[in-house]
Amino acid sequence: MTSTGTTLVAVGEGRRDAMFGLLGTVTGALAFIRVFPHIKEVVEATDLGKVTLPSATKTSPWPWVAGLAGLAAAAALVRRVQAAK
Repeated sequence: MTSTGTTLVAVGEGRRDAMFGLLGTVTGALAFIRVFPHIKEVVEATDLGKVTLPSATKTSPWPWVAGLAGLAAAAALVRRVQAAK
């Protein structure tokens, strides 16, 4: 999945596959606009406010920060090892 900005750049380059992606993005947005009035009550009823991993698990945020930092470091190490091959 790409961001809309990336899709627009690819469309500007003339990439046909990105044109289909942009068409899907616009179609999905228009469908949501049409459907939202009918699902608004359900969406608002299920609004849980600000939910974070630490608040949902009732833990300190620091284990989550450390875990995500560890994952980022591991991913960087894997890329470095693969690039060295």
